[in-house]
Amino acid sequence: MSFPPPHIQLPKTEHTHTIIFLHGLGTNFPTCKWVFPTAPDRWRTVLGEEQYAWFDVYSLDDTTERSELQVDGLRESILYILDLIEAEARLLNDEHDKIYLGGSSQGMAIALWTIFGAVATGRIRSRLAGVLGICGWLPFAENLESSIVERKVLEIVEKDKLVFDLFNRKFGRAQLRQSQSPMDGDVLPTPMFLSHWKDNAFVSLQLGLQAYQF
Repeated sequence: MSFPPPHIQLPKTEHTHTIIFLHGLGTNFPTCKWVFPTAPDRWRTVLGEEQYAWFDVYSLDDTTERSELQVDGLRESILYILDLIEAEARLLNDEHDKIYLGGSSQGMAIALWTIFGAVATGRIRSRLAGVLGICGWLPFAENLESSIVERKVLEIVEKDKLVFDLFNRKFGRAQLRQSQSPMDGDVLPTPMFLSHWKDNAFVSLQLGLQAYQF
């Protein structure tokens, strides 16, 4: 039995790695469009130099240390990814449930906060097809934890309000392209698959578990 030729997206620069990803039963890949965003060179305070980064993070041992350094980069990256999602949705007849969002390490952090950003800004009104996160963490998770404990938030609609309030506290309403009330959307129920390697050298399993509970 012969196999169809694989769908291959070549790298734009030197070929250093290859990812082979197998589709599921009854599906195929030529109908899928892959979008691989690249973070800009951003100043890393702890390194004292620039590095490709979605946002500045001072420590992965204690993500609360100098957490204010994360804010500008998080805001910029979240709005950028929301732009990409909206652009792809327009090509898919505004069917957001045909768009998957994923990332590893810091990319997972941005993917999760992009979902929160969709809620807070009202720019996306319906759930995506899914979110995939690998070996990442959730910035400002401790703020969500304390808010949940204080308010005993259980229902999705209450979580929408909690996310909306936290987003605006961290990033400021004037910095967001807010369009509609977050209560009108249905983004948080987007299916998510989060995974983590126990021996990851950079992001601890505990940080992954902390992200998972939300």
